[in-house]
Amino acid sequence: MESPEAPAWTLTSLQQLISDKIEEGLKLDYKSAKFLGRGENQKDAITTAVSAFANSAGGTVIFGVSEFSEREKRHLPEKIDPIDGLEFSREWLDQILGQISPRIEGLKIEPVRVGPEEKHVCYVVEIPQSHTAHQARDCKYYRRANFESVPMVDYEIRDIMSRRKHPKLEFTVRLEHTNRTRILARIWNKGAVLARHYEVKVLIPVIIGRANLYPENPLQQTKDGFQFWRVSLRGRIDQPLFPGSDSIPDFEIKHTPRQWDPPIPSTADYLICNLFADEMPCIERKIPVNEALAGWT
Repeated sequence: MESPEAPAWTLTSLQQLISDKIEEGLKLDYKSAKFLGRGENQKDAITTAVSAFANSAGGTVIFGVSEFSEREKRHLPEKIDPIDGLEFSREWLDQILGQISPRIEGLKIEPVRVGPEEKHVCYVVEIPQSHTAHQARDCKYYRRANFESVPMVDYEIRDIMSRRKHPKLEFTVRLEHTNRTRILARIWNKGAVLARHYEVKVLIPVIIGRANLYPENPLQQTKDGFQFWRVSLRGRIDQPLFPGSDSIPDFEIKHTPRQWDPPIPSTADYLICNLFADEMPCIERKIPVNEALAGWT
């Protein structure tokens, strides 16, 4: 028989946040016991605080930890401020958060017994980043900004709601420069939408170190006043990128040692990389050659 998993949050871990002076911010918020209440404005405030994290990058709200009242320390946790779990139960809090529209998938509420009485608890609410926009109980949309929840404007709401419409990919690049020059791109899907078509188009300097590069079927392009070779690192059509998966396409380029008698032409010391995928907006990065030679960047 498997032993039950240890709780992620304990009185000790909450006290550690206080002793370490962990400041609230974009992914962490502290709320005192009095923040919970049965008034309509308090219920609105609870859904505002939690929905703002879902509309941003996700995060954690800890109900039952108070902050310092002094202005210079007001975002630091001061002490455990126990909630009466009989008056405000986990089920009650879940019902309030269920009034966020649409309901936040994957949200977790973890009660932590903090004493001195058995009924005294803190509630740790862990909120994942969502793939759509969530409306608070007051029919408004909020996002997390520094230490507070702020109303969202129209384009921000539209941007969040498009998270489900197109893939969300990221990439890193690496260069191997031995008897041949090999460029690799690791592309991974960090969103919730399948990517069927994706590629990284790379502009690579015509000279790297002491070598002239000679790709097959060369296509040269001028950018920023420098000459580059243009190559594509493309995913296979029969290998789409599922959410959470990755792919590492590569491209090899022949090169020859450069003769140092003629003057060396000015050449870029960086790669220009553009990631394209289905309907996702293009991502462009300039990556220094020396960093790409040192490893993934």
